[in-house]
Parts: sequence; C-alpha cells; structure tokens
Amino acid sequence: MNQALVRHIAAFLLFAIAFVDSQDVAGANPNVYEPAVDPGLGFNLIAWSGNSGSNWTNAVNALYGAGFREVSISPVRRFDNNTGQVIMNSGYPPLSAVEAGVSRAKQLGMRVTLNPFVELSNLPPSSGGWRANFAPLPGGTVANTFWPLYETYLDEVATIAERHQADAMNVGTEMKGLDSFFSISDFDPAATGNQTTPSQAQLNQQKAYWTTVIDSVA
Repeated sequence: MNQALVRHIAAFLLFAIAFVDSQDVAGANPNVYEPAVDPGLGFNLIAWSGNSGSNWTNAVNALYGAGFREVSISPVRRFDNNTGQVIMNSGYPPLSAVEAGVSRAKQLGMRVTLNPFVELSNLPPSSGGWRANFAPLPGGTVANTFWPLYETYLDEVATIAERHQADAMNVGTEMKGLDSFFSISDFDPAATGNQTTPSQAQLNQQKAYWTTVIDSVA
C-alpha cells in the first residue's frame, strides 16, 4: 500500500479516537459517579468501630446509595507482639457485626472482598507501631503461639466469605514481617531481631506455617 496513504489513514484513525475520547470526557459529570463512564470504584470499611450489625448494614446502604458497587470489608483482631496471643475485649467489632455488612452488600449485588486485618500491642518503638514489623522467629514460642491463632481467625473470616459468596478474600494484609523468612531473598534482619541469616530449618518452618494457613483457608 502507498506509504503516504497509510500515513493519512493512521492520522485519521488517531483523530477519530481522540474525538471519541474527548466526547466521552466532555459528556461526563465530574460531580457524579457514572458507572458507564468512570472507572470502577470501591470503598474500604474497616472495623475500628461499629459494634452492631445495623452499623454495618447502614454503612453499606450509604455506600450503595452513593453509587459504589464494590466494597472491601476489613475485620480486625488484636494480638500481643510479646506473646503471640489474641488480646480479648480489645474493643473491635465482633465478626458477627461485620458479617451483617457482608450479607447486606451481597444482597445488593455488590462485589465484596474480605480483608482481615491484624493489629498488635506492645510493638517496640523501633517498629513504628506497624504490623508489617511483626516478625516472630519461626519455631519460637511467640511464632508457635501466633500462627495457629492467626489461622483460626482467617478460618472464621473465610467461613463468612463462603457463607455469603464473597468475591475475594485477602490473606496476610501488610504482614511483611511474616514473610521475612519465606526465602533467603526476602529475609529482613531488621524485622527479625537482627539475625544475619536464616537457618534452613527456620525457612522450612516459615513455609510450613504459610502452607498450613493457606490450605486451611482455601
């Protein structure tokens, strides 16, 4: 084909695409979320508060009324950095209350992701108070206490997800320290007591922890 003709056709197509795109943008209302025009948007509801089911159903209803059709719902459970134990009566909403929000969202036809969070007490100042710096040594007392309780927590959330046909569930949100021993390249001495290198036994143990959790939740 004549190269000049090809260039003319290409230029015309680019103009046509730009014109169509400009028409879409020009026709959009920046003050209103328009599902047919705007990107898919979601909202995260995290369980810092809201101890009754009605709190959660009301929150979901409000999001739906605002035009959102996707929601991430994040229950929270607090653990003790020093022992690995669950801290009871920590003030976070029970899973039964959070579940009411999941149920309502699915009734409304929303896409629902469950995103179980962990909070930690007694993290050292050097951690910045962030869950990502919780990194108990594999095989130690804290790790051996924490992992079965973490698995139980995720199992409870997974049961809610299955019961209400949630679309997705995240595992290990912001828990980078729990992955520090997963491979040599991921090993982070700053998060694991300044140990300079993991032993093969520790690597194997950390893999075993994760395998057990994932197999249980799946």
